[in-house]
Amino acid sequence: MSVAFRTIAASREWPIAADKVATAFDVAVRTRMVTRAGKRDRRPTLAELETIIDYCRSSRKLTIPIDELVLFAIFPVRRMEEITGLHWDDLDDEHRQILLRDAKDPVRPVSFWAHLPDEALTRIQRQSHVDKCIFPYQSKSIGGQFGGINKVLEIKDLRFHDLRHEAVSYWFERGFPIQWVAQITGHRSWSTLQRYTHLYEFGEVDKSARWRCWPANRASQCHDSHIQALKKPLRD
Repeated sequence: MSVAFRTIAASREWPIAADKVATAFDVAVRTRMVTRAGKRDRRPTLAELETIIDYCRSSRKLTIPIDELVLFAIFPVRRMEEITGLHWDDLDDEHRQILLRDAKDPVRPVSFWAHLPDEALTRIQRQSHVDKCIFPYQSKSIGGQFGGINKVLEIKDLRFHDLRHEAVSYWFERGFPIQWVAQITGHRSWSTLQRYTHLYEFGEVDKSARWRCWPANRASQCHDSHIQALKKPLRD
């Protein structure tokens, strides 16, 4: 919080006494007037994901293809706002990369190229090219429909953002090293990346290898192509 106040004071030239703010915040923490946000480690199971996807594919009431968004989100580790902000013009099919514009950052929004796993690129190629955005939907609408589906299916305490935790953990469970996972996620430090890592399996385990939501031959083809793509440098 003190960093935020110092940044505001410097950028907007506001007369904020950062030392007094820091002291007040320290008192508030010690007296438990405020507390740090609890770390969240909720990950969806494959059974939960299948239930959600089956419901979406059979429902005629949904106005957004939540099943496509779920299948996309659990592999490239993108926030909802980043997914809805992806542009066709920023897609590099040949090198399996996409430009993330104004992505969330502790200091200021940043733009960078991120690798697209095969599974994510497959989802993108399935979308209709009807808008400059690949997924032309509103973030609030996605969150609302996702929450409504979970309520109907009685899936407890699952948020769309939890798919991000699932995605990071999935790549580590596949045996990918930190520097390669970071090329997919865009994280610059292990401490930040670690927040989204909650491993259930150890070693090279691909729990979706025989998942019926993906083609049967996907697992046998993906690993080598991931490795080769991640060895290539990202665009500037």
